[in-house]
Amino acid sequence: MEMHERLNWMILDALSEETKNPIKKIYYKYKMEEIENMKDENTTQLTLRLPKELHREFKSFCSLNGQSMGDVIMEVIKKYVEEQKVIKKNE
Repeated sequence: MEMHERLNWMILDALSEETKNPIKKIYYKYKMEEIENMKDENTTQLTLRLPKELHREFKSFCSLNGQSMGDVIMEVIKKYVEEQKVIKKNE
């Protein structure tokens, strides 16, 4: 079973009638749609270790701004890659 299939299964299980928390249901439904959209793309997974305090602050800021941590990290990486292309081009 591929990772996205396992995640879908976990999310569907969380969406079952036993889940009473409506916020959790909305969150899992959103994550399921996000996973479905990503599996059609040519993507890979990135795993990294962060100090706990940095992770907590990052997660908090993302939440306050209504952004997912993954989306913010992807934008930072895209910006870094574009900056590096400009630097290499100007060398």
